[in-house]
Amino acid sequence: MNNSIILLFAITIIAFSCKTIPLDSKKNSNSESVESVESVEKNEYEIAIGETFDVKLSSNASTGYSWNWANEESTTVVNFSGSDYVMDEPVMAGSGGNEVWTFIGVKAGEETIILEYARSWESQYVEGIKKIIVRVK
Repeated sequence: MNNSIILLFAITIIAFSCKTIPLDSKKNSNSESVESVESVEKNEYEIAIGETFDVKLSSNASTGYSWNWANEESTTVVNFSGSDYVMDEPVMAGSGGNEVWTFIGVKAGEETIILEYARSWESQYVEGIKKIIVRVK
């Protein structure tokens, strides 16, 4: 009985902390303005071939959400160089942080990188979208 109450309490907490937005309720990808998760970095970069830049994105790993590069296969002017997760201070269970993505310029041109904040098991829902314009010279 006691375990059932604890399980029910845990499920209730999880259910109330989850927020998903159906992709259909967002504006389409051609829109200028898409509701997005807060970002702490700029949206446009101009770099040289071989130069890197970091994109800092608000995130909370404890929610199951993470940033994913939605149009990676069609992007040719930059490559992904690596990422890191930096927790907010003070570090506490369930607190958020930032995902820091590093990209490198590989070919001259201009493209838009599209990053989506979603759970890997909920492919029909996207919590936020971040569009980054990159000019490689």
